[in-house]
Amino acid sequence: YRRQRQMCIRDRTYDAVQVLGGMGYMRESLVERLYRDNRILSIGGGSREIMNEIIGKQMGL
Repeated sequence: YRRQRQMCIRDRTYDAVQVLGGMGYMRESLVERLYRDNRILSIGGGSREIMNEIIGKQMGL
């Protein structure tokens, strides 16, 4: 189930980057950050503690 979720998120973020064109690749873009983060997490998710830390930082906690 986890792999299926990752693939769905990867596909949606890729689609968003394609729709936005060049703007989707700009560093300030939320879509670029989501796409980049998803690529990194799919390569090596890390331990649950690391994942919680990443999520906490993104939420501003």
